[in-house]
Amino acid sequence: MKDVNLIITILSALIFMMGISLLVIWFFSKGQKKIMKARMLQKEQELNFQKELLDNTIRIQEEERNRIASELHDDITSQLNIIHLNLHVLKKDLGGPNHNNPVLEQIESSLASSIDRSRKMAHELMPPLLQKFGITYVLQELENSVNQSMALQMQVSSSHLIGFETVHDQLHLYRIIQELINNTLKYANAKNIKISFKNEGDQLCMNYSDDGRGFVPSEIKPGSGLKNIQSRCQLLKGSFEINPMHEKSGFHAKFLFSKNGNN
Repeated sequence: MKDVNLIITILSALIFMMGISLLVIWFFSKGQKKIMKARMLQKEQELNFQKELLDNTIRIQEEERNRIASELHDDITSQLNIIHLNLHVLKKDLGGPNHNNPVLEQIESSLASSIDRSRKMAHELMPPLLQKFGITYVLQELENSVNQSMALQMQVSSSHLIGFETVHDQLHLYRIIQELINNTLKYANAKNIKISFKNEGDQLCMNYSDDGRGFVPSEIKPGSGLKNIQSRCQLLKGSFEINPMHEKSGFHAKFLFSKNGNN
């Protein structure tokens, strides 16, 4: 009888200890889940904060560009036009339109060139047609402008597939393309640029390529231009890879963006 009671007591103690152990494990598991949830929430808050900070930084940059563009267009260009008009008056006073003065002719030519360049700079800083007509029209204008320069030839295809609704998102894409073209002009010694768009599932794909010197992807040093592209890709919920086929001739980059942009 005593042996039976002893066994019962031992079993009861074991069951009690197992119950305590399971309870401790349950509390520990629950605590770990709370810690993991808190860490995930903290990480999400940090990412949201970084995204908001990046968005605000770029917004301030664009506001400053807009201010400079306005000053170029409304102030400096206007002053140059007044000087140009006064020069015409001076030429008339000196002997009429048939009066040839090499110095005045040189001044007039320089003024006309400066006025044209000021307008182009203002449009590059903040394209006024973007808000009025949208990204497809602006890219067509950019294509025409590049081709007229005779420095190289650019072809943009299927830009009508760009579905970004906000001017803010369209401006991010435009700045990415601007940066890519600037890099081609500076470093590639290329003759042709091709930019194409297509839909890939729920993403918009943009392929950019030129026929310049090219480079080895592993040798790329991330400068301010590449960082600017990365930042704006992030805001468009996108990603990109350079030379996806690991080609060493020409520059090739593939971009994938969320069709909804930053929304």
